[in-house]
Amino acid sequence: MRRMFSYLNKNIELICMMFFCGILCVSVFLQIVTRVMVASFSWTEEMARFSFVWFSFFCISYCIRERGHIAFDLLITHVGEKYKHIFHLLIQLVMIVAFIYLFYITVRFIPFGHAKRAPAMDVSMTVLNVSAPIGMGLCCVRSLQGFVSEVRKKRGEK
Repeated sequence: MRRMFSYLNKNIELICMMFFCGILCVSVFLQIVTRVMVASFSWTEEMARFSFVWFSFFCISYCIRERGHIAFDLLITHVGEKYKHIFHLLIQLVMIVAFIYLFYITVRFIPFGHAKRAPAMDVSMTVLNVSAPIGMGLCCVRSLQGFVSEVRKKRGEK
């Protein structure tokens, strides 16, 4: 059980990104094929849009985990070796605060999707609106993990 949670912790974004990217590719491919053959399906465009939004939020979290954010490269390379640790911690703290705020805002946005329905697929827009808090929550968790990792790294140096 512990191995499974460890695997999910390391790969949850990759698994979800591959899933939503696969849905995106299949729905766009279906749209192209059916448009050429006969009449196109009306739901494939919406499916592609929904999967792209979900895919994007998981990509943000993945980039944070891999430290692929531009702030790391841009700021850290111009700072001396002595201050790199401080900047890493500062960047992580700013990201944590920003993602907590964004999580709060996106959670408040969810109820607005209950009354609206996607026209082609006839599903509640909540399916789309829930992607933002899930993505921001994952980003917050990954930022917290980065902060704790940075603190532990500094303690290990002393």
